Amino acid sequence: MCVLCGYGLSPFEWADAGPGGETMERDGSATRDARRARIGRAALCRAVLAPYGLDVLPAVGAGFVVRDGKGRSQVAQTLAEVWGAADALAPRRPDPLDPRLLEALRDG
Repeated sequence: MCVLCGYGLSPFEWADAGPGGETMERDGSATRDARRARIGRAALCRAVLAPYGLDVLPAVGAGFVVRDGKGRSQVAQTLAEVWGAADALAPRRPDPLDPRLLEALRDG
């Protein structure tokens, strides 16, 4: 367990599974691939949560940091925890299926 944040050091994240369902190893080139994939997931979460005043960044080791414009932040180890942190930090509950949000994402 991390003495700084209290999270386990290597939980399995379903989104880290490869295209065939195999899990990515955390060494060598697979580490770079996993980090690159997590950066991409953070960018997608950021795009979805930005209209709610939230920012999502990849954490240093694993997971994500969700923060609001007031300086509050929460560490989220998995994508599921990102949504829990978003619920806690956003001024209104984020709805990833909101038609206005989906239209804004489509328009870029």
